[in-house]
Amino acid sequence: EEGSFDLIPRTPEGSKEESNDEEDQELRLSEEARIQKEEEADELYREFIDVVVRDKHAKPDQRCRG
Repeated sequence: EEGSFDLIPRTPEGSKEESNDEEDQELRLSEEARIQKEEEADELYREFIDVVVRDKHAKPDQRCRG
């Protein structure tokens, strides 16, 4: 008796392909978190520069005292 041969490849559940999908999702999430942290750092830097520029252009008696 000849066995049938399925030409359509099938991957079992829980396969490496599924774990790759999970891994890809984790990588996307970590990339999004990294981008968000960079944007927050950029915003803090811009705010810092604004304060420094304002302080530099203030009259000596108007400078911020810390």
